[in-house]
Amino acid sequence: MFNFRQISAAFALSCIFGGVLAGQETEATPKLAFVLNTKAESGKDIKGIAEAKAVSALIDGSIGEVIKVISGTGKFDVLDKKGVSAAMKKLNLKDIMTEEQAISLGKELDAANVLNLDIAAKGTSATLDARLVNVATGASVSASEPISDIKSQALPAVKKVCSKLLGIELL
Repeated sequence: MFNFRQISAAFALSCIFGGVLAGQETEATPKLAFVLNTKAESGKDIKGIAEAKAVSALIDGSIGEVIKVISGTGKFDVLDKKGVSAAMKKLNLKDIMTEEQAISLGKELDAANVLNLDIAAKGTSATLDARLVNVATGASVSASEPISDIKSQALPAVKKVCSKLLGIELL
């Protein structure tokens, strides 16, 4: 039988160490599936196609930087891009447009949340639309950010919407 002092000490240690006491389990870091859909409008000439590929590469690089920062916070376990792509292929998803599709992908990956970023680029500007879907409840929140110059504003825009949706400071 425990006395009040032992229980108080155990409670204090539990608070300090996050519940890691004699056999207590800690809550796992929620898994986050990160999906990027880039649509770069290109001209029919070689120069236009090359510009579209450059825009896609620049945005993909910005997303990679943001994923590293999100992972570094310890608040989310960001799932591997190849695993997410494989699951999307298995489910025959080309891009995620609905909450139902995001939930299916999240369940396949055992993810708590799916963050879907849609970037529509035209020339040197773009629009970033993001949606975070809770796989268990189906609830979602959205954010949007215009990008007038992709080269200088892609990374800050992605950080801004991710900060807003995930509730962590990335700026």
